[in-house]
Amino acid sequence: MSELKVSVSGVRGIWGDSLTLESLMDYTVAFGEYIRRRGGKTVLIGRDARPTGAMITAYTASILNAMGIDVTDCGIVPTPTVLYGVRKHGYDGGLIITASHNPVEWNALKYVKAGGVFTGEKDIAEIKGYLGIREGAETMYDGIGKYAVDNSILASHVRAVADYLDAGKIIAKKYKVLVDPVNSAGGESSRLLLEALGCGYKIINGEINGRFERGTEPTPENLRHMEKAVRGFSADIGFATDPDADRLVVVDEKGCVLSEEMTLALGVESVLSDPATVKGDVVVNMSTSRMAEDIAERYGVRAYRSKVGEANVVEGIEEHHALIGG
Repeated sequence: MSELKVSVSGVRGIWGDSLTLESLMDYTVAFGEYIRRRGGKTVLIGRDARPTGAMITAYTASILNAMGIDVTDCGIVPTPTVLYGVRKHGYDGGLIITASHNPVEWNALKYVKAGGVFTGEKDIAEIKGYLGIREGAETMYDGIGKYAVDNSILASHVRAVADYLDAGKIIAKKYKVLVDPVNSAGGESSRLLLEALGCGYKIINGEINGRFERGTEPTPENLRHMEKAVRGFSADIGFATDPDADRLVVVDEKGCVLSEEMTLALGVESVLSDPATVKGDVVVNMSTSRMAEDIAERYGVRAYRSKVGEANVVEGIEEHHALIGG
């Protein structure tokens, strides 16, 4: 039997092995208690497209409802969309059903706290402290939480991204873009965004069926098909994501698949080189290359290192009042 992995990146395991109905019950009740201890009443839930996702969503939503917590299901969406939705719409927390770049047999719970940020190390320690409190966790019949569906949050997130960008300049360029969202959460969001930006586009592996026709990680080895596809479509650029669309790899117009390390470096360069942006510091994790640090030095700002994990990077951004991180 494999080991259930619990960290700031979530509660991850192989379905039917380390991730079971029992472990899901324990860790969902513990998260519900974490929400209730803060006076919380509402949780936003979203997922990627892997086959166990719908079942786990229904199961965890029912557990939270039984604890008196209202749950809104925003469907198959990128992980950042749940973070956006929690922050934008004022939910008391969020739950993302995704094992991110792990293979299809894996799934996980990723916890989000009020404000739309992942739970950090202290939060995870507190949540683990609530394990085993099933007895008495449920409310009385007249206090059960409500379940609702809201399919508008993805479109709202896409509009917010398009509004942030200089859409007029992008529309004028009439770019051609090739995207591989690996049959999962990045498919619909890519379509909506590219249409909002006036781009011609082609999506491969775009059927949202959770089969992950190529490897789940957007590595150069898994994206060899993009080399020919970008050139065949005469695309100006290509993008590939992992199943929950929080990892992005860029393919240039010649079909060269860039290292995932380049994505963050390009983002840092873009932000710091913008004359309209007030310069600020950068936060990267301990496993990231020196590229972001070199760029930061060139623009006269500092680069800080955090522990690995999205939550740790966000905490570093908040601690150092940084402008960008990853």
